[in-house]
Amino acid sequence: MRFERLGAFAYSKEEGTPAADLPDQISSALAEKRRGALLGIQKAISLENNRALIGTETDVIVDDVVSRSRAVGRTLSDAPDIDNRVSLRTKRMLKQGDIVRATVTRASEYEIEATVS
Repeated sequence: MRFERLGAFAYSKEEGTPAADLPDQISSALAEKRRGALLGIQKAISLENNRALIGTETDVIVDDVVSRSRAVGRTLSDAPDIDNRVSLRTKRMLKQGDIVRATVTRASEYEIEATVS
């Protein structure tokens, strides 16, 4: 099974929940190790997904204007602060809240670089 987006928390015993009374509880170290392994797999999936966007056009909502030629935003399918960040290059002045069409030029696990079309 593959997830396009994934967030994970390590298991912790919570009183009053069905899992709290299960036998053979795992240690917090093992829970954290499993979380790390899961996030490592997801990081590779995210990189693959983002690299597949290189050369494509996508709509980007502008969250912050850095300078006349640079802005930061996110695709319309990304949530602010927790999903991919899009670093935009532009030849025109943008403002926060603008939705612009941009061509993806580079990508890493959680960062996309794009040029405003």
